[in-house]
Amino acid sequence: MEEQVKTFLKAIKAAANAGKSVEEFSREHRKGNLASSIDMAERALRAIGDIAGLETGAAAMKAAIAATLSESRSRLDREKALLAGAVAKRLNEEGFKVSGNLPTLTAGPFSLEFTFGSKGLCTLWLGPGKYRLAAASLDPEDICAQIREQNGRLFPDSFDEPSFLAELEKAYRLAVIRTGAESGGRVPVTSLIPEIAFMRQKPAFLIDPRKETFRSYGRVEFAADLSRLRNRIIRGMELRLDVATMSQTRNAGDHLWVPRPGILEGVNFATLRFVKVTA
Repeated sequence: MEEQVKTFLKAIKAAANAGKSVEEFSREHRKGNLASSIDMAERALRAIGDIAGLETGAAAMKAAIAATLSESRSRLDREKALLAGAVAKRLNEEGFKVSGNLPTLTAGPFSLEFTFGSKGLCTLWLGPGKYRLAAASLDPEDICAQIREQNGRLFPDSFDEPSFLAELEKAYRLAVIRTGAESGGRVPVTSLIPEIAFMRQKPAFLIDPRKETFRSYGRVEFAADLSRLRNRIIRGMELRLDVATMSQTRNAGDHLWVPRPGILEGVNFATLRFVKVTA
């Protein structure tokens, strides 16, 4: 193929020269300079004669590139399959159930979106594209490391359920005041996030609220914590979550997607409340 490339490039160069000669001839012809026009015409004819095989060369070059393109695509497909297999094998060994087909694989509660090309990467999401967590290079170890990190961050082995439920109940009471709702009434699920985020700040932030001392706690962390809650009763009050309507899911401020434990599925919730438990 290298020889074909050289031949084609030579023909392209000849065509460029012919174009320049034709342009010079046309310019002299318009001026009415007969002697110069004749000289330029003869030069243009010779240049055009040098590109007589351009069409044939172009056809050969096109066929060669098409064959290479087909081979490259086949090789890339094999590399994609090997990458997906390597990622699935490593994640399975770490206890994640992997399924799906490229460009998207699922591993437990996570989805992996692969983008191939000159800037290939793997985007890691919680749920089916619900919360973007991180991006990794197209390297099995890098991808698995990101999943380990995010899984450990969102679903650590230790989870103080009573403490989180107490935070929820306190955040609910504060949200009732801020939203003007009645005690026991519904408040937006998302209204509890800033309340809990503030509760979790260290003394350094409370003394001097600066971004350097702020401890991040957002939607994805709150959703992960909610997904681990089993007991919903505290001090004679029961937590109740209301499923979001279709219209409520259009605005991020009107709902929160909460994953089901260990799997990709989840539920959109719009409001919550704590109500007295009846005997």
